[in-house]
Amino acid sequence: MAQFELEIFAVVVDKQKRPPPIDLEEIYRNACAVAIKKCLNHHPNLLLFVDKRYTNPILREKFNIAIVEEMQDIKAAVVIEHLDSRNEKGLQGADAVAYALWARYEQGNRAKLYRSKRYKKD
Repeated sequence: MAQFELEIFAVVVDKQKRPPPIDLEEIYRNACAVAIKKCLNHHPNLLLFVDKRYTNPILREKFNIAIVEEMQDIKAAVVIEHLDSRNEKGLQGADAVAYALWARYEQGNRAKLYRSKRYKKD
């Protein structure tokens, strides 16, 4: 990843301040939708590669619908491809970043995360 210019858009969800969802994947879908919307505000044409974590095509479609619904009020185009992260180096890098964020917020790991000049906490 150090060879590429990249930006990281992340959403941290405080699950203690939310009622438990009926659908356990709802938090994941909604958090992804918010992060993708933030990304689209900076990059209005986006080719999005996400881990094919769902073997069930209905769950993949629910994910896609959550993204489309979140971006209805912005002028942007997104193409979503679900790929197997075992075969995609870019998704493996994204998993490493996601793990670092999880360790920081869920496990209280106080390791410093690198922040770019464009970092903004919403």
